[in-house]
Amino acid sequence: DDQGRLSDWIEIINPTNERVSLQDWGLSDTDTNPFKWVFPYRVLAPGERIVVFASNQDRTDPSQSLHTNFRLRASGEPLLLTANDGRLIDRVRPVSLPPDISWGRTEANTATPISGFFLVPTPGEPNTEAIYESLDALAPTTVRINEIAMAGAQGLVDRDGHANDWIEIFNPGT
Repeated sequence: DDQGRLSDWIEIINPTNERVSLQDWGLSDTDTNPFKWVFPYRVLAPGERIVVFASNQDRTDPSQSLHTNFRLRASGEPLLLTANDGRLIDRVRPVSLPPDISWGRTEANTATPISGFFLVPTPGEPNTEAIYESLDALAPTTVRINEIAMAGAQGLVDRDGHANDWIEIFNPGT
């Protein structure tokens, strides 16, 4: 952040073709208090991004970096963006994040953005790097559960001729 600390951060983008005032909009990590932290006067141009630090410092001077009055828990919690009239604009599901990995969406102006994890966080920049829908893609190549099916799955019966639940184990290594 602007103080040299490794702070949590939230990136917000204006995907519309209109300027949007964020004044009195809320950011929160709880559904019961959508205005836990409130934006000062700030207008986002079309396609513009803003990074807000979730540092628990509660800084709202628009001439400086913005800091919320809460931090994000690595174990995951909801994140809400609420318009000043009380409309929920966006709600991100709780996501558990390891260090140095970010969660986000591919470019917000696409018809159906994909959400997932970024190995290279890009605060304030377009989300164009490879995205992983699950951190499982980063797991070491060890034996793993590869596929499961419930009874009645076509094409696989046990030695007695019954279609049972089954689990496939896979070793992707050598």
